[in-house]
Amino acid sequence: MPQTCPHGYPADRCLICQALAPGRAGITSPKGTATAPGAAPGTPITPGPHPSVGAGRPADSPRRSPRRVGFTPSVLLLVLGVLAVLGVVWAVAGLVFAVLRVVELVAAIAVSGYAGYRIGVARGRRER
Repeated sequence: MPQTCPHGYPADRCLICQALAPGRAGITSPKGTATAPGAAPGTPITPGPHPSVGAGRPADSPRRSPRRVGFTPSVLLLVLGVLAVLGVVWAVAGLVFAVLRVVELVAAIAVSGYAGYRIGVARGRRER
């Protein structure tokens, strides 16, 4: 079994490793031809098929999960749950403020009624 490089391809066929190798294999010579590593200068490189063509995924390469686009059901349920809690809080706060408004109106009516009664009694004593 051939040795594999860190990229998952056979070490002698990996174009990434060849491009990044010390000595930079495949650099264009002054004559304009590229030389293969270990070949005589001036010998052109004959490109072969890329290691990934027809080979599929190497057996020891990590599998990537497909990217998900959009909302997942769990995120959607979380958003709906937060909105439901906010709606309940909003309704309870509205109910509390409505009760406080009724209490305020009853207190205003009681104070004005008492004041009116006291004024009427005081005036009624003077007129007698």
